[in-house]
Amino acid sequence: MKKVLLITLLIGLCVFVVHEMFFSDIPDGALSGKIQVRNPWENDFAKIKESYAFIDAETAEIIPSGIPHTLLCFMGNGSKVLINIDNDAVLYDMETKEAISVYTPDEAEGSIIDWEYSYVDEQHFSIAQWSKLILVDIETGEKRVIAEDVGSAVHSWANDGKTVYYSSEGEIVKLNVETGQKTYMFKGSHPQVSKDGELIAYYPDRPNQVIVQELNGENRWKYRAPVMDFCFSPDGKYLACFQWWRGWGLYFGGTLKIADYKTGRTKTVIPKFNAGQCYDIDWVE
Repeated sequence: MKKVLLITLLIGLCVFVVHEMFFSDIPDGALSGKIQVRNPWENDFAKIKESYAFIDAETAEIIPSGIPHTLLCFMGNGSKVLINIDNDAVLYDMETKEAISVYTPDEAEGSIIDWEYSYVDEQHFSIAQWSKLILVDIETGEKRVIAEDVGSAVHSWANDGKTVYYSSEGEIVKLNVETGQKTYMFKGSHPQVSKDGELIAYYPDRPNQVIVQELNGENRWKYRAPVMDFCFSPDGKYLACFQWWRGWGLYFGGTLKIADYKTGRTKTVIPKFNAGQCYDIDWVE
């Protein structure tokens, strides 16, 4: 009888430990900052690109931005965004309401909303335009082509403003823009670098997972889920992920989750929304 009781207790303890490690939610109070996204409650498809919002990472409160223009990218600290007004890239300060035109494409470049944008530093942003990666000076509008072998348009800058990561022919490339030196790192796409420059997350060549890897170490983790888009938390401990949600065997739409990629713990921020409405994501303090 004692052996049966002991075995039962051990099994129960193992089940509890496994559940806590891999299936329980992220505990309350662990998260901070704001997640910036295209507004997931906007049902009019024509307005999707013209509506984005802030979501409190801890409480999941959704706060509309109130800016009726197409979002191009978030600009670092959360107070500024790059938006499209009449085919001009405009730097908009959400606190002061100041709007400054910083880039106007020529006729051959076409529509400004067809490209992928990324924040570099206070003086620069970048554009993935077809196979080219272009660095733009915010003050002067001067542009400089820094790469011409871009595959997936998504790219990400280290916090030094000198190193950019992108994918080319199925591999993640590290480019030093000062020296022009390229390093082909590993197979994958959609690279995102943590704000401290210590980690990189990307899609491997296998579906339904995101790899998080140390840039100056050997540790790596897998987050297994059908992820559409993702970004790091400000401290690099979590990923905010737009994921497909499944219903009756099929994927019907998306959900926004925060994932502890080391343990597999998650927190559902938005349970369900229509597919395709929540691309563009950043997480700031």
